[in-house]
Amino acid sequence: QGMVYVIYEKKEKIDSFNVGSQVGCAVWIDYDHLLAASYDGIYLIDVDTGKMEYQGNILPSKKLRYNDGTLDSKGRFLVGTTGYKCESNGTGFLYAFENGNERILVKDVSISNGIAFSKDNRYMYYIDTPTRKIGRYRYSLDNGTVEFDKYIWYNRNREKNKRKDNKVIENNDISSENNIKKYETSSANILEDS
Repeated sequence: QGMVYVIYEKKEKIDSFNVGSQVGCAVWIDYDHLLAASYDGIYLIDVDTGKMEYQGNILPSKKLRYNDGTLDSKGRFLVGTTGYKCESNGTGFLYAFENGNERILVKDVSISNGIAFSKDNRYMYYIDTPTRKIGRYRYSLDNGTVEFDKYIWYNRNREKNKRKDNKVIENNDISSENNIKKYETSSANILEDS
């Protein structure tokens, strides 16, 4: 725990950075820098020098931890929460973190997962795992705000292994990485099932 690993496949090299507490996610912000969200806070890591700069901690409670994150195309860090050593049962959030300031985008989250954007950046797709739904939100790239639009996928099968945990947006299709299916984002029609 507390480690961020960078794998350089072509160089056959692995670097590691210890941020001191459980890491929920890490995202590249440019070629040389990562943002890592750990239980103790958000750190900017220079992968060349190993220097780590504390950016702040936006967790409102020690009962929460960071779980998933991504950057929007303007460089805002969107980071979600889950329970620390337990499920948060709707007490978590999805935040936008920018220039040291945070803003709540989605409330009442249990397990934040699968943050992604449509190719044109008009929509954000988001999963709160226990809901078994993929939500689509109107996204303003100018100011980084969201407005719920609709659920584009809902699993009525209550089996635990059928939860949606992650997704990838590519050419306006969603690929869920936990029982892999490919969906067309405007209609939620299954394009591929494997």
